[in-house]
Amino acid sequence: MNMLKGINAGVINSADGIPVIALKMIDSGDSEQLLLLPPNLLQEVMFALFSCYRSLHRIYQQSPDQIREQVNTHTQMLSTNVPAISLDEVQSISAERCVTNFVLKQRQDRINFLFLLQNGENLLLALDYTQTEYVLSLLANTIKSTGNEQLMALCLTMNDFIPFYVTTFNKGENKGIDYNQFSVPDWKSETFDTFHSILFIQPDGTIACGAIIKAEPAFPAGRIEFIAQILLQNNKMLVPYKNHTMIIDHNRLDIPAGNESMETLLRAHIAHRTTKLG
Repeated sequence: MNMLKGINAGVINSADGIPVIALKMIDSGDSEQLLLLPPNLLQEVMFALFSCYRSLHRIYQQSPDQIREQVNTHTQMLSTNVPAISLDEVQSISAERCVTNFVLKQRQDRINFLFLLQNGENLLLALDYTQTEYVLSLLANTIKSTGNEQLMALCLTMNDFIPFYVTTFNKGENKGIDYNQFSVPDWKSETFDTFHSILFIQPDGTIACGAIIKAEPAFPAGRIEFIAQILLQNNKMLVPYKNHTMIIDHNRLDIPAGNESMETLLRAHIAHRTTKLG
């Protein structure tokens, strides 16, 4: 298994104004690969890196001195082996090097990043957990350097939750529910283990819509309100309510692992709503 030895990133400003990130990596066998990450796949990679960084933080709590030393060692190695990205190289890179899909597999001893390319090639790269801090910082700084607020919002503020459903309730108690389900790959769903129900309550007590997300068991103060507003302002199903004054009510759902069927989640969401009806 070839481990990451060096990495570099650059910005390609496309004709339509949407930045694409060029990512060049060198592995322990000194093989170099240059990839293109469009915004949606860049967000997937950033989500994966933030997830791995949370895992690193948990490992650090168990052995802080050992992990700190390993992080410093890998930071020195990665900062020493930075593959150059030339202007000619970026200009000549084929669209076939564009990443079309991405899969993360976290193991006990390493992290596997699998990139699926436009040309049908699959590229597997392995990272040590103690390399994630360096790689995450590199990509975050590259994204910030684009100055593109939409790209920064997509890649830097939406990595601690996964939307599963948004819902609208028909008027009147027990009159039914409409929902929109998000497509979530298995690798992404596995990064969290707790479901949360969100309700949007109007000043008169009407509960017309809501959402179900998956995330860590607890949120920092105010974060659930931020997530709720992201969903309210950006989801087509919730458009009729985006300019309404809303109170956010949140409930952690007691759904055992392996019992995450659509019916189970929606029933728990409806039960949450029922408890809030006058």
